[in-house]
Amino acid sequence: MDTKHANVQERWGIPGDSDDQRAQRTRDRLGRALLELMRDKEYEDIEVREIAARAGVGRSTFYTHFEDKDDLLIRQSVAFRQMMGDNIVFDARTRSWRFPVARLFEHMREVRFYYEALTRSKKLERMMKMGQIVLAETFEKRARQFSLDVSANLHAVVPFVPDSNLVCLALNPVGNRDVSRANAFVRRLYDELRCDPSQPLQLKEFFGSVTTLRPEALGEVEMRRILHALGLDPDTLGGDNDDRLLILRHTLMNPYLIDQENGISYIDRYFEFLARRTAALLALERAA
Repeated sequence: MDTKHANVQERWGIPGDSDDQRAQRTRDRLGRALLELMRDKEYEDIEVREIAARAGVGRSTFYTHFEDKDDLLIRQSVAFRQMMGDNIVFDARTRSWRFPVARLFEHMREVRFYYEALTRSKKLERMMKMGQIVLAETFEKRARQFSLDVSANLHAVVPFVPDSNLVCLALNPVGNRDVSRANAFVRRLYDELRCDPSQPLQLKEFFGSVTTLRPEALGEVEMRRILHALGLDPDTLGGDNDDRLLILRHTLMNPYLIDQENGISYIDRYFEFLARRTAALLALERAA
């Protein structure tokens, strides 16, 4: 077995259904076997029996851990992202997070053949897309939990099924029926999330953006469905500034949103932040 490229894989630790060390070693051996085969063959030409034989296990063992070779390939990419996430460090001097660029380029040099094979097989784009879809599904699930958590004071609705890596969130204070007030609430929240060029980036916990929903784009029926879910009166939709609904927009591109190795979910932390900030904004409204 090629020890140079084996060492690359050993630093990843391919995730699976079991944390048992023996199972982990088997997954890693299968991952190394795939890497070695990809040095000499096109990915599409590699068969499961070859991967298993190179790893010194039976085909049944392979299928105990992975559905197919694509599953193995995708989990390798997940393992790499986790490994890179483990190397992100906080610089107390600059109060910023430092990304391991040197380590990234070292990795790219070590397994250049791997990415060349992925590109030729047209799997790289699919892997990136699948990673984004997984993040979007996780984000949507957490958004629905957030909706339940804040339901006493705030309506929070995922207005439509996520589109690949895009998830939106509509908000409205409980008891409010007016679209203009709902929009004003989201604008105040967005003021805390938007990028301010005059301020250091490190002062922000999270960044966010907004978009709008308009009847002419969604259709009257769909627009009314969303407004009713938020407790808003569709008849209050109108005027120069409130002929549309302002909502939060999240584009999920960062592969380190979930750091499974260290038990950190930045998606959870974001919704904890939203809970704190929306509660503070509602308190200010009640005090005014």
